[in-house]
Amino acid sequence: MMRSSYTLANMYVRVTANTTVADSTLRSRIGAVDGALVVTVGGGLTGAFQDTVNSDSLVDGNLVNFSVVTPANVLTTSLVGFTMVNASGDDTVLVSNSFLGAGLGQNAGLTRYRAIGGTISTTGTESDQQYTVRSTATLSNLRAFVVSNSLSVTTTMRTRKNLGNGAQSVSILTLETGSFEDTVNTDSVAAGDEINYQIVTPAGAGTIATHLFQVKSAGTGRPTVHGFTAGLATNFADRFVLAEGGGTDLTAGPGTEAASQIAARSTFTASNLFVNVILHGVTGGVGFFLRLDGVNTALTLNVPDSTTGLFEDTTNTVNLISGNLYNHFVDHGGGVGDIEFPIIGFQNGPTAGLVPLIAGGYLPNIFDFFPEEPPVDFGPQGELYYWAFLLERPGAGEPIPTQPTTPTIGGRLREPTRR
Repeated sequence: MMRSSYTLANMYVRVTANTTVADSTLRSRIGAVDGALVVTVGGGLTGAFQDTVNSDSLVDGNLVNFSVVTPANVLTTSLVGFTMVNASGDDTVLVSNSFLGAGLGQNAGLTRYRAIGGTISTTGTESDQQYTVRSTATLSNLRAFVVSNSLSVTTTMRTRKNLGNGAQSVSILTLETGSFEDTVNTDSVAAGDEINYQIVTPAGAGTIATHLFQVKSAGTGRPTVHGFTAGLATNFADRFVLAEGGGTDLTAGPGTEAASQIAARSTFTASNLFVNVILHGVTGGVGFFLRLDGVNTALTLNVPDSTTGLFEDTTNTVNLISGNLYNHFVDHGGGVGDIEFPIIGFQNGPTAGLVPLIAGGYLPNIFDFFPEEPPVDFGPQGELYYWAFLLERPGAGEPIPTQPTTPTIGGRLREPTRR
């Protein structure tokens, strides 16, 4: 359910297997009506397919999902993605959904926890499901969808912050199903807060099954969270992992790296690579990376042997531009053993600094900066500064140097400049 106005665009589908003999159609749905976004996959075709032309205008209260229509035989997709643009630029929706259509069941007399995003199995240990936020935000409109309910008691679902109850909650009475939302209360979160959901079913009889939780987040950054239907990897080997959402079984992974990649459709900065490790017996440690176009980036975590808990790269950032393919890579480093991490993610925020010049279609060449007429004599200081800027290239993981205000790239110095 949308709780703000958005433009939904850039539907992106990754098809990993296809035995159909005719077209399959994936499209957006607004309410119970087809939206404008549509991707057609020809019979037998695999790879990436996208709609970069159409868009849907969404308003407060719209219910949104996707439909997949296939002919005979099987179409296998590893991901479906899209962009959501809000007029104010700071509203997003965080969703935690169950992988199974029937929802995740919980018996009476239990307290269970779920992560703030991704496909997450509900657990009884709260620390397993915590995610550390890295920007100030206001969380509102907690919503849960209940698909079945045979409980003889009232269920409470709420937000949690730093192991305490949040301000938002919904109550589901005996046998009630459907959508439940807190439209009154809000939670304020700041960098360093750890958040998750809680489901409490008092003693009684019966079972309740929830399909999804969602919350609106108004702030300057957005947690990009991936969760696992099965987070334990036995005799762990290297894995490629989707950047967001869920459905991945860590015991197998998506197979090839291409199956886990999605194309960025805007410029943004990724920071604060995060992983929650709850079991770790892999010898030699495990490395976690954000990948960009098939290459490990500076966003990196190395978790030593037998070490568990919340781990985060608070130093490095990576700028992405439209067209970059990104995903996660988990490197077992040649060791053996088991590992379990229910959550992996990063902070998605406004771009900090300049995009590399080559990405804008201009590869710096020192000869471009000199006219045919005699060059201006800048003097030793100006010459040293100017040449240093032109020739220094950042190393791996280092930020792109900031352009001087004067001169601009490709420009010409009219007066000597000393710095």
